[in-house]
Amino acid sequence: MKKILAKFKKDYIISWGRNTEETTKTIRKIAGIAQHYAYHFNTTPGEMLRMMEEHRDYSWPNYYNHKYSRIDKLDNIFETEQDAKDFFKDKIFICPACNKESLDPYECTSNNCDWKSYGLFGCLGKGYKFIIKDTFFKNPTRYTIFKPQVRK
Repeated sequence: MKKILAKFKKDYIISWGRNTEETTKTIRKIAGIAQHYAYHFNTTPGEMLRMMEEHRDYSWPNYYNHKYSRIDKLDNIFETEQDAKDFFKDKIFICPACNKESLDPYECTSNNCDWKSYGLFGCLGKGYKFIIKDTFFKNPTRYTIFKPQVRK
């Protein structure tokens, strides 16, 4: 990990001709992101940073600022998309706004409610948050959907 972070610093100095306090802060932030994600992926921060770097396709300051926001409390980490589909296939979802059942995890399907999990207020703190490991590096997304419940 130290090698990759040192390379970032060297690249920045070559590009901009100076080392700034902001560069150091950004590099520390990236190290923190790697450490944070390593915990969730059960690996080392160095290995996590190496895996993230394999998929980076533009400048490191922008890539790590935009693609990798910190993961707050997750309800689940699925290994594959199929694992997620299998987990949710027999579920209904509870809309956080009207508290009624919805067949769709992102948009309320009950009458007189038009709530969306991806709207401005999201799931009002009542959503279900998860990531999918095998697609995470190509698409680093933390999904937030309505709370799943077993069908009665």
